[in-house]
Amino acid sequence: MDTAADGADSLRAMAEHQALARLTDLIRQLLPIDRQVILSYLEGMDAEAISELTGLSPSNVATKIHRIKEILRKRFDSRGSDEQ
Repeated sequence: MDTAADGADSLRAMAEHQALARLTDLIRQLLPIDRQVILSYLEGMDAEAISELTGLSPSNVATKIHRIKEILRKRFDSRGSDEQ
């Protein structure tokens, strides 16, 4: 049974690695300002800190984060279904 569990863990790890690689590729395709905003967000920065970094208003940063997440989700989902 341990062999089956190890195999399942390996498959899960491989799938997570592939998903992360796909997400990284999608982020690279974003416009530079969008890429900077989402990467800062993923690093744990809040809208105020990202605002100071980018020169955008905090409300604009929050809106961009929401829109970028939606774009990435749609692209991720469509690419995932293309590969299956």
